[in-house]
Amino acid sequence: MAQNALLLGDRKLALERFGAAVDAGWREYYFYTEDPRLDDLRDDPRFNALMAEVKADVDRQRAEVEERDAERDFIAELDAARANRE
Repeated sequence: MAQNALLLGDRKLALERFGAAVDAGWREYYFYTEDPRLDDLRDDPRFNALMAEVKADVDRQRAEVEERDAERDFIAELDAARANRE
């Protein structure tokens, strides 16, 4: 993990691990914006580029969910399905 590498003082390894996590699909953007263990990386352009990449994907996913939710009322469908089971 990137945090473990930072605890060992290895910024290069931390960035490599963070990049590998992003490439593997890591998307916990909002958690990492507040994680104090990553403070040593916040001034690094590579870290900021990776965070921007993740944020863009999170925003894209949110827009897709909102678009689909606008087309159909999933909560109402779930409530109706539950009512039909009873």
